[in-house]
Parts: sequence; C-alpha cells; structure tokens
Amino acid sequence: MGINNISYFSSYFSKTYEKDESQKEEDSIKSPKLLESLELKNEVELGKDNIIYEIKQFPSGSIIITTQNGKIIYFDKTLKNKIEIKNNNDEKNKICIKNDFIFATHNKSIIKVWSIENINQSKIKISLKEEIDTKFIKKIKQISFINDDIIGIKLDELFYYIKNKNQKYDTYERSNNISLKSDESKNELYSFILTKDDKEIILAKYHYIYVYQIEPFQIITIIKEDVCLTKKRLFLIDEHSFGCDNKTMIISTALEPANVLQIFNLKNKKLIIEASLDDYAVMYFRWGKFFVSPSFCRHSFVNIYTFKDLEERNKLNKNNSEKSHENIPKKLRYESIFRPRFYSLNENLLYIYGKCAHNFLLYKFIFS
Repeated sequence: MGINNISYFSSYFSKTYEKDESQKEEDSIKSPKLLESLELKNEVELGKDNIIYEIKQFPSGSIIITTQNGKIIYFDKTLKNKIEIKNNNDEKNKICIKNDFIFATHNKSIIKVWSIENINQSKIKISLKEEIDTKFIKKIKQISFINDDIIGIKLDELFYYIKNKNQKYDTYERSNNISLKSDESKNELYSFILTKDDKEIILAKYHYIYVYQIEPFQIITIIKEDVCLTKKRLFLIDEHSFGCDNKTMIISTALEPANVLQIFNLKNKKLIIEASLDDYAVMYFRWGKFFVSPSFCRHSFVNIYTFKDLEERNKLNKNNSEKSHENIPKKLRYESIFRPRFYSLNENLLYIYGKCAHNFLLYKFIFS
C-alpha cells in the first residue's frame, strides 16, 4: 500500500505493525480523503448477443471481458480501442490476470494462456500462447499465476503446471496433484489466495482456513472457523491482512441472504474483525478503504462500507439490536437498475454490470 493511498484501514493497523520514523511522520501529515459520491462516467454497450460472463482489469487500467457466447473482448483504458476474438466456442470462461501482457482463461477443464502484443494507439493483437487440457472430470474452480507457472484448485485437490522454459514454444507440464482431503465432513475447496511474495498459499474449506508454505510444501497453520457457511471466498487486502467472505442462504430479518465478512492479520493469522451484512456478497476491496457489496431486496443497491462502518455493524450484531438490520452503517448506497453482479476496481473507477447484461457502467469515485 503506497504512501499516496493511505487509508483508514492502514491507520487502524498502525498500532499493530511497526513503521519507520519517516512513515510515521508521513501518516501524521497525510489524512485520508472522504468519499462523497459516485459519478457515472460512461456506459459501454457490447451488443445484445454478447452477454457478459466475467470482467477483469489489468494493472494499466485496460479491461478484458469473456462472454457467454464464447468471445473475448479487450478494451484499452480509454474504452475507445477495442478488439474482439472468438474463443473457439468455449463458453463461460473465467479470467486470471498475470500482468499487462499475459492473461489466462479457464472453464471446466481447459486452461488457455494468452498474450497481448503490439500495444499502441493503432493496433492491438491477442494471441493464444498455450492450451492446457487438464482432462479433469471435476471442474477447475480457480487458477493463479505463480511466476511463470500456474497453480489452481478443483474440488479437494491443488494442482500445479510448470512452464517448460527449454522449449522453443511455451509448454506446461503438470506436477503431481496434491490431495487436501481432511477429517471434515465437507472436503470441498472453495477458494485460495497467494501472498504477494508467492511464499504462502491460503485455502478455504468448510470449517477451516489452511495456510501452507509453498516451497517446500508444508502446513504452517490451520484457522478453525466458527462461521461454517455454504461458501468462502478469500481475498488479499494488502501485505498485512486478508479477508474471507462467508456466504450463506440463511434468511436474515431483512429477508436477504446474509454474509459474514472476516478480516485476518496476515502475519499471525489472527481474526481482527467479523461483521455480518445483509448483502448478497462482499464483492471487492479497494485500497483497504472500501468494501463494495450488492444488496438484493425489493430494489437492487450498491452498498459501500468503510472499515469503521463494519466495526459499527459488528457492535449492533453483538448487542442483538432489533434494528441492527434496519440501521446498517454504510458510507454510500446507490440504487441500481439491475441486480449488480461484478465490480472491478482500479484507481478511482468502479465497473458494474448485471447478471444477464450486455453492457456495463463505469463510475468514478468522487472525494472531498
């Protein structure tokens, strides 16, 4: 987290993590800006046949989209230059970003590695570099690049593909799958994250969060969870912390699916805060400053929470307040014309689209 992105969240951790004197001085001088509103900047139409399946954003701000009819659509950060290719009739592909020039797509059993070449104002070329047929019967849930290699999960196994650098063309060779079955009644792996130094992998199951050292591969710690919900999605916040979004279909007093958001210290793996939300899912985290979440009731909303809001919500829950679901602290709430499904955050921008949308909206954060 850079000096220019100092937030409430990083100041919350100031007592937990040691800082040098220059950083302490900078923290005392810099105060976080306050979010005032969201401003609609653009609406991008893809065509009625191009129903969005997933959107991801490159570090540069360019975006990549997969559609339900098997297309890959690339926009530069101005949203003016566009390239569209057919992905061999592969439908519903998820996206994994490595850097500004390399990304991967994957569906049930096929992983494809793509390169973006000749990026300039006049020409953009997307080339398929490698196609990996894993021949998995169980669906690939998630993959990630780890240096030039690929790591991923399916059901109850961790798999690893190593890039062969001795060949003229890129090839990947599969390492042995690592079974992660345990004594749990539910062995399903839900999600994983890698630390920024690629030294640890954190995996979520039903009752536990497991932390492994990657080289050599060995268990570091197991976090026993009191929250045993139907799905767990891990996400890395910064070099100090990570979050776990626990999703359930238990009906809350607001008649909406309830989520429990947990934040852990990345160094000692201790729970820092836990807050329940009457939202469908906590979708993304931005700079340690905001949690963005959709809420589905009679109307669809985009809720934006600060860390302080989560603390206040947690107090209401602990006090068993009857109005805890009515008085949900939040920084902002925006009504959406559709059920918002995905958010991709970079710099001051927020992308929103619906479950069956062929267009997306681009919002800008406005600060005081």
